[in-house]
Amino acid sequence: MPQNEITKAVRSLRAGLGDTQQQFAHRLGMAISTVVRYELSRPPRGKVLADLERLAVSNGCFREAAIFRNAFYEEFELCGAGSASPTPFPYLRLAPRDDHEEELVQSLLWAARYSESGTTLQNIEKRLKNYRLAKAQFEAAINDAAIEFLLVDLWAADGLAAEDIAERVGGTPERHKVWLAVRETLGTDVPSFRALLQGIGLGEPDTGLAASFQVPISTIGMLKKNLPELAIPIINKALHETKAKQKKRRDRE
Repeated sequence: MPQNEITKAVRSLRAGLGDTQQQFAHRLGMAISTVVRYELSRPPRGKVLADLERLAVSNGCFREAAIFRNAFYEEFELCGAGSASPTPFPYLRLAPRDDHEEELVQSLLWAARYSESGTTLQNIEKRLKNYRLAKAQFEAAINDAAIEFLLVDLWAADGLAAEDIAERVGGTPERHKVWLAVRETLGTDVPSFRALLQGIGLGEPDTGLAASFQVPISTIGMLKKNLPELAIPIINKALHETKAKQKKRRDRE
């Protein structure tokens, strides 16, 4: 990724937050000279990119978040020509389940592009705001887990136990034991790990996930227990409502 694109994203994020360079530096816990460097000559790297993505997502700056995320993955060679997939970490995209959902999606696109009334489009965006934010929070939670998994994998490659890894990267030994258990079955296949977390967060059945990713059901249970941030309220509510409707249908039958 071109360095000037990253520096522009830093300036754009700061402007979107309405911060001066001093305020932005304080928000990130760094010197103002570092912010100036990030905006003009030397773009951020490593964990700072992950911190900037998280800040961008939490404030609805999704274009900037994507730039920081992609720069992080390129730095660690997780995407691009040398990786298994050119885009292993796309943001979550749901495919329509049937013709009815496809028609709803197309209707929304028509309304967004061709509505003669600006009020119509504003009403649509207002109603979808909470879902857009929930989707971004879910994606950020998966990205954070993937980064933590990478850090644990780096230390585990040196033969360190979960307790020793926790001292170096933070978190609890119990949580790192989960990463090590996943590492034994998935190896360092981070795209598959991220896809597994996405399936868990979207409420897919444990048995189906275990079969698809060839991991023990117990590992999926451990992930659920140690990753409560994947439990997005809007998704849980939708799953609960769907199950309730299915139960009513079965009762009628």
